[in-house]
Amino acid sequence: MHGLVVEAQLDRVRDRFRPTAEDLVPFFASPEHAPETRMRGLARAFEAFWEGDVDTALALALPRLEGTLRRRLQAADIAVITHAKGETIGQVQQLGSLLDKLDELGFPEPWPLVLRTVLGNAEGQMNLRNNVLHDLVDTPSRHRAALVLQIALAVLFLGEEPPARTGSADSGTRMPLPWNAAADQRLPFPVPDPRAHHFVTQYADMHDVVAGLTVPSGIPQSAATVLHTSRELLRHSYFCYEFSAVALPARPDRDRDRPPGQDP
Repeated sequence: MHGLVVEAQLDRVRDRFRPTAEDLVPFFASPEHAPETRMRGLARAFEAFWEGDVDTALALALPRLEGTLRRRLQAADIAVITHAKGETIGQVQQLGSLLDKLDELGFPEPWPLVLRTVLGNAEGQMNLRNNVLHDLVDTPSRHRAALVLQIALAVLFLGEEPPARTGSADSGTRMPLPWNAAADQRLPFPVPDPRAHHFVTQYADMHDVVAGLTVPSGIPQSAATVLHTSRELLRHSYFCYEFSAVALPARPDRDRDRPPGQDP
């Protein structure tokens, strides 16, 4: 279910910003453990995902995800390679054993559990890494590829300073994205998302934003529930901007091409 939400969010980013691999590389390569030469592959994985090529997206993203994780573990003095010594040959530590050391990196919950579930090889876990890279399964679903891409971003940026937002010289001061908001905030009330202030000045203004989104009478209860939930997600995107990506799915292509003034 979470993968479906992430898939919708990534598609919303594509529809709104149309980023290319070249746009993404500087952003992905901002941490020290993310060399540009490796992040080009990850940027291309996002591009392939948006093009509908799930096989290519996973084939590019999974090794970059694992490589970034190994570099972060190595920087924390956690051995990822056992060097040859005497008659003992050297070897690369298996990913499964390294996943058990994620707590030493200080990754906030639930991310250690997420990585073990998606990449691990214990009973009941997805083990997408082995299944895909060893070609043990047919092409996974697109929302599972979306999970891998989100995890790759988490491994890149967890514990890092938020990547700087770029803009034109006259664009004014930009608020950083709240990457670690969920992990850092221990407050009794929700905190406004900085991006909401590009559209409204206070939460009360969100009531005006959704005022016209009324639920028609006489429709099936299931449809009414969906419309009501979407409206409330949009209202509360003042506190969590990503709610708007779930509340407002992209319009079908046929509606985008409709002549101005023609009702769908």
